[in-house]
Parts: sequence; C-alpha cells; structure tokens
Amino acid sequence: MPGLSFSIDPIGYLRTEDDQPLRLADVWIWHIFEDGSRRLGPKVSVSVIGDTSDLAVIRAAYADFTGRRHT
Repeated sequence: MPGLSFSIDPIGYLRTEDDQPLRLADVWIWHIFEDGSRRLGPKVSVSVIGDTSDLAVIRAAYADFTGRRHT
C-alpha cells in the first residue's frame, strides 16, 4: 500500500522548567510506492512536550513535513 512510513531516532528525554516531559527526536520520512519499494525522504527534527509517545512524535514530524502546525 503506498504512503508514508516513519523511523524515529531519539535524541533525548528531558524535563521543562515546569517539570513537563520533553522529547527530542529526528524522524526520517520514507515514501512507500505501490510496488512496495521505498525511498528515503527528508529528516525532520521535532520536540514534543507533555505527550511524548511515538505517535505524538510522528504527528509532530508529519505536521512539520506538510507545513501544518501541531499542538
């Protein structure tokens, strides 16, 4: 199935001044084609505060990749 795939390279887990969890990561975006082949796309560096799950990191990377704002 064509689409996008994401690989997360963690940079660090920190805490903000008000003790909120902070996660820094580089996310590699892969383009998947109908024949199953893959092409490496851009690397996006993101930081998320609060929800530091993989899904939150991927959402932030996708928002950055598409030029949309994330929360």
